[in-house]
Amino acid sequence: MLVFALLAAGLVAVGYVHFHDYEQHYRTEVERQLSAVAELKAGELAAWRAERLADATVLFRSAVFAALVRRALGNPKDLESREQLHGWLRQVRDAYQYSTRMFP
Repeated sequence: MLVFALLAAGLVAVGYVHFHDYEQHYRTEVERQLSAVAELKAGELAAWRAERLADATVLFRSAVFAALVRRALGNPKDLESREQLHGWLRQVRDAYQYSTRMFP
């Protein structure tokens, strides 16, 4: 009976050690996967931001666009310049596939 108890205790101890090792390995693997996903997402966000800044730079550096904005904002009653500005922004929205929430 003592031999059986010692054998059972040994099996329980080995099972516990094996389970603990498996748990650590599994946790490390999940943490590695989550870290990889986080790095990918951070890279995607950085690329998205760079693209939006590049889009804005194109508009910012356009003398024609700047003059149109000045005309439209400087004289709110100038419906022609406002319509031209809206047309320009619609083209930007469609070309860069922005949602209608950005440029209605």
